[in-house]
Order: sequence, then C-alpha cells, then structure tokens
Amino acid sequence: MSIYTEQEIAHIVDALKILGEKGFPVPPQVFDAWCGACITVPIELAVLRKASDGTPEVLMIHRDDKFFLGWHIPGSILLPGETEEIVFRRLARKEVIGRISPPQFIDRMHTMKGNENSRGQEVSLLFACFFENQQSPVGQFFPLHNPPEDTIGEHKPFLKRIARW
Repeated sequence: MSIYTEQEIAHIVDALKILGEKGFPVPPQVFDAWCGACITVPIELAVLRKASDGTPEVLMIHRDDKFFLGWHIPGSILLPGETEEIVFRRLARKEVIGRISPPQFIDRMHTMKGNENSRGQEVSLLFACFFENQQSPVGQFFPLHNPPEDTIGEHKPFLKRIARW
C-alpha cells in the first residue's frame, strides 16, 4: 500500500522523466525541491594556506540565501553525470578563483534534514587542497581554529575534521 495516490505517482513519474531528459541546471525552485526529496552529495573543498606566522587558514565565502546564511567553505552539489573532478573545476572557476593543489579526500560527513540542514539530507565528501595565490577575489581567509561566529552550522564540524587532518 502506498502513501501516494495514483495521480500523485503519475505526476512524480512524469516530473522525474522530464528531469532525466532535460538534465541540469534547473530553476532554483526545482533544485530546492530535488534537494528536499533526495539525498544529495555535496563536494566540500577546504582551501588552505599558511599565514605569515605559520597559522593554518581556510578560505570561506559568505552566503545569504534562504537555506544557508553565513560563512562556508567552497562547495557544490554533485549533479547527475558529474565526477568530483568536474565539481573541483567548477569550484576553482566560481568560488575559489585561483590555482589550487590537487584536492585530497579527507572524510565523508552526514548531515540530516531538520535542525542540521533545512534543505535536505546530505552525504558530504570533504576534500582539502592548498591555495597557490595569496588572496582570493571572492572570499576571505580565516584561522582554521577560529572561524567566524556566523559560520553555517553544518560546516562547523567540517572545519573541526579538517583541523584534525
């Protein structure tokens, strides 16, 4: 027995067929609904450098949207048909804007829908790399052990895990 009516099932199947045929990118409201209904896989990239005194620093970018408000490390959802390398290139172009060393896998982190993430459940793949430029035109470097107070909640454990790496 299904919790869905036959009509609802038909609508869902039709919508998924359209999504499968047309692919991504999709309008924001479609993306948000997809993230809320499915488990997504963000690729989170900790971009690190050493301050002049040797203190490890991490690149963070400020977001101001309905799901995530505050500072975060660069990241992007792995979309159908993509590999991690495709996401790394997208992040280097859009969020990092600079040369980075080859990313190294750190850990897999789970975030549950609800208090941890209002948009949906995620299984984040956490990577780290080193920034080869001194400054980033899109973000700001902060001490890894002292991130901004308004760092988005789900990224706080990511930063703690990176610090142990």
